[in-house]
Amino acid sequence: MGIAPEDRTAELENFRDQLGITFPILGDPNKVAADQYQLLDREVSSALFPQDWIVDSSGRVAYVNNVYEPDQMQEIIEADLAE
Repeated sequence: MGIAPEDRTAELENFRDQLGITFPILGDPNKVAADQYQLLDREVSSALFPQDWIVDSSGRVAYVNNVYEPDQMQEIIEADLAE
């Protein structure tokens, strides 16, 4: 799922539709998740996005990055699913 602390609902829906995303994208208007995981540094927030996290089937964070690396992400997901 995606979490977007700095976007409005209409922007999220437009982004989802443009990219053909089928997983849920949730808004975080009060920045609860962002604050809990310290995702936003008000001075450099643009440098922190996008941020990708993969949580494996055991609930462990298996990947974190703020660079979009779809091939590496797919490898991690496929390896987890193969276990």
